[in-house]
Amino acid sequence: MLDQELGPESREHLAALESMLADAGVEAVRNARLVRGLDYYTQTVFEWVSTGLGAQNAVCGGGRYDTLVAEIGGPATPAIGFSIGVERIIELMRAQAVAPPTEAPHAYLAAIGARARRAAPGISERLREGAAGLCMMVDAGDGSMKAKLRRAHRSGAAFAVLIGDHELDAGTITLKALRNDVPQRTLDLTATAAALATTITEA
Repeated sequence: MLDQELGPESREHLAALESMLADAGVEAVRNARLVRGLDYYTQTVFEWVSTGLGAQNAVCGGGRYDTLVAEIGGPATPAIGFSIGVERIIELMRAQAVAPPTEAPHAYLAAIGARARRAAPGISERLREGAAGLCMMVDAGDGSMKAKLRRAHRSGAAFAVLIGDHELDAGTITLKALRNDVPQRTLDLTATAAALATTITEA
């Protein structure tokens, strides 16, 4: 099978990805026969599937293409891309009576450091579980914390949820108000979820 021919670097990459998905509570199945038809893909390719669409169950598909930008003359640029079947998303939203969001998110999660960025999806899911109705965006870009805070402000969120490797080691989260002068707080995950839940209730 193809996955038995992976080199050490690719095996490490795949193991880290599977660990991140597991931490975020995302069910993933390794499929060594999955093929995406573009030669510039590197490392992992993927598909998201649904049980609610019948035979046409693929909702999203894509993969990494870390060498593509360099191959067409640009700088070395790690990248990932995907395409989504919009009509399938609409069908799933209709089936689950989900309305598209019309308001700014309550919070914007920004992580600095490799470990913190790997942990961010799992932390965001646990915060959503602990604060019913929480709408939170997770920063997916590179850059400094200053750049991430600019993106948080532009999102319209009331709070920035900040984590770094130091916070991971301490088991804490920094909660920063973006729309008023309330001092930022350092809380554990449970207390952060409770603080965000209170904000949702008061909104």
